[in-house]
Amino acid sequence: MNEELLQRLFVDAGNDEGRWLLVHGSRGSGKSWWLQRAGDLAERAGFAVHRVNGRDLDDARAASVVAAAAVGRSCALIDDVDLAPTSAVHTVRAAIGRSGGVAVLAAATSGAFEGALAVRVQPLEDDRVVALLRTRGVAAAAADRCATAAGGNPGLAVSLADGLSDDQRADRALVPDLPRLAAHVADELHARLSALGEPACRALMVAAADDRGDLVAVRAALLQLGEDDGAGAAAQLFDGALQAGVVDIVGTRVVFTDPWLRLAAYHLVAPASRRAAHRALAGAYSAPRQGEARVRHLVAAASGPSDDVAEALLVVAAASARRGERAAAARMAMQAADHSVEPSVRTTSLLRAVGWYLDGGDYAAAGVATAELDGLELDEQVATAEVRSLLYGDDEQGGDRLANSPLSERELASWSGRRRQRSDWWAEADSGRHARLIQQIGGVAAAPAELWARAIALRHGGFVRDAMELTERTLGALPPGRSHVRQRWELLAADLAVLVGRFGHAADAVLADDGWQLAAGAAAIRARFELARSPSMARDGSSIAVPRRDPLRSVRTAQLAGLTNGDPRLLVAAGDEADRNGLPIEAGEAWLMAAEVAALTGVAAGEREQLLARGREVLHRCAVRGWDLRLQHIAAAGAAAGRPTGTGAVPAADPALDALSAAEWRVAAAVAGGLTNREVAATLFLSVKTVDFHLQQIYRKLALRSRTELAVRVAGRTGPSGTARGTITQGAAR
Repeated sequence: MNEELLQRLFVDAGNDEGRWLLVHGSRGSGKSWWLQRAGDLAERAGFAVHRVNGRDLDDARAASVVAAAAVGRSCALIDDVDLAPTSAVHTVRAAIGRSGGVAVLAAATSGAFEGALAVRVQPLEDDRVVALLRTRGVAAAAADRCATAAGGNPGLAVSLADGLSDDQRADRALVPDLPRLAAHVADELHARLSALGEPACRALMVAAADDRGDLVAVRAALLQLGEDDGAGAAAQLFDGALQAGVVDIVGTRVVFTDPWLRLAAYHLVAPASRRAAHRALAGAYSAPRQGEARVRHLVAAASGPSDDVAEALLVVAAASARRGERAAAARMAMQAADHSVEPSVRTTSLLRAVGWYLDGGDYAAAGVATAELDGLELDEQVATAEVRSLLYGDDEQGGDRLANSPLSERELASWSGRRRQRSDWWAEADSGRHARLIQQIGGVAAAPAELWARAIALRHGGFVRDAMELTERTLGALPPGRSHVRQRWELLAADLAVLVGRFGHAADAVLADDGWQLAAGAAAIRARFELARSPSMARDGSSIAVPRRDPLRSVRTAQLAGLTNGDPRLLVAAGDEADRNGLPIEAGEAWLMAAEVAALTGVAAGEREQLLARGREVLHRCAVRGWDLRLQHIAAAGAAAGRPTGTGAVPAADPALDALSAAEWRVAAAVAGGLTNREVAATLFLSVKTVDFHLQQIYRKLALRSRTELAVRVAGRTGPSGTARGTITQGAAR
């Protein structure tokens, strides 16, 4: 379901094409919210809105709705239409055929309505449900548990939250995996289920206790509990529930027809009986491959702390982590800490949870886990320091001292070793020593903090496209929330965006206050130079951030000195030093700066052209296209001084551009000239859809994302016919 469908409904009705749209889904899925939203949109579109509930839609009420529709454009919103009499529904449906200006939006639990376009309301993402509960005063962990149990049903999640105690809502008490519904809802559903009889209720409780609804495991558990005589009695226990529409048997699974019914069935019996059911289900999952399900039931069956349960949880958590399910592994480790008796088991559980949270990039959750550590052991202190440094950029908590002290073999394999390795990688990335990092760090299994060093290494090694791909993938996978590591990734993304010419993506980046290694913060300044079409940046050194370590520090210091003193020789030397140290982008930028300063200080044209050629060649080899306009600015500066620079005015070959078709060239030229798609269509005698299609193909072939990037890419070039492809104007950014 989406607003586009609603807009289409009213557009069709406005064109005298009546429509009947049915929104269906389980209780609490959000059907009523969509009806309310539709009413708001209908009123804005000038429709007369009639709201009615299916319980109240008798024949007389239906006739009044139809009569109102005959007067003008009308929208009927019918909630619970499946509860309305069939004759009343037929009356409304007939009105659609007689009067074109009628829009009907109905909501029901079933999508089986003749003549209606049925759209199912899809479950909400857990994070959106959590956000909803947080606005209702539910603490973070409790909101997460309720959202998970609700399975994307916002109404169910709200009812579960309403059923929590004050301590549970405030995260002062643990919320079970299957929380209790709010009392008024639970009483209604319990009455419905109790009518099936006690044996059926006990069978439904066992089925509800198992996430999988595995019929074999449920029957084995019922046999162990004495509810099944082994001669098929278990099947009979579900007959009444099947006939009442409470459950379905789908293959080898027992499936509740409504998630509300499962939660109600689970709480039909006393806690002791529920624990007995979980013990029986744990015994039913006896195969090695069923270890996770067995442990989950052992945890639910526990009546108090148990180191055996905690250690079993850690075994299953480790298996989840090996499959790449780090968040699930961390949550199980936190559960293990809650169930542990011995302090050593609790500490081990918390440290593993911290490690898995960090591996998944959830630094906020790692901070919560370290807050529960006692901080008595070396590993605990170093883990806490590591989390603080990754979460806040805070390295003044003793972590560096511990990580850099002499370490035993055991400590090298634990948190001290982990922190030292990460610190060493970051230091090498900071300094521009990238060769080892590219070889040593790799794979999607690495933690975001480690991958950041690899992305920096790729950037410094001139592998800009690879660095961008890794950066976009990692930022997209990081959980929401602010952290020091996320900020580093975002600043790196800004720097890379400038290098490839996506200046709008980087213009608002925040300048780092600690002089970070690759001048990612300074990307904002460089982006603004390009967006403003500044004729020169050669006298401004604010676009250079000097790192703390060699060899990058030496190169950047020389660049800054050359710009500050207006001395092209210092800039040439900086480029040569960068080249010797395997820093191609810094080398190309230094030679480009040297050519710009040379154009302003009277250096011979031949030397300027040579510098431009060197800089352009190395930058284009690294996929750096952000300075293409700068090349033209340098040429223009030389020409204005009466010293023409031929080489800098001729763009380098671009195979991707040469691969464009003639039609794509014409569209690219017009867009680069600042025309909108509609204006391009009128100029080239094409349809707007054709222009859109060509533009999508151009973006795909050139790996671009915006009109501004396209304008930069085609500036000053010629098409197959030899005519200019277009000039860069401010309008191109539209």
